[in-house]
Amino acid sequence: MNEPDVLEYPDSNKVTVFAGSAPGGEKAARSLELTVKKNAAVGYWEGEE
Repeated sequence: MNEPDVLEYPDSNKVTVFAGSAPGGEKAARSLELTVKKNAAVGYWEGEE
């Protein structure tokens, strides 16, 4: 399995992102592991004034 990995959970409206080590890989090597509700998204440039 190659990293990064993005998973979508349509039933619960969530997205999970793993980077550094894919799911099932070395957890200590992960530089990012994030699960969020899809409606929590912000625009790419938000906060970059």
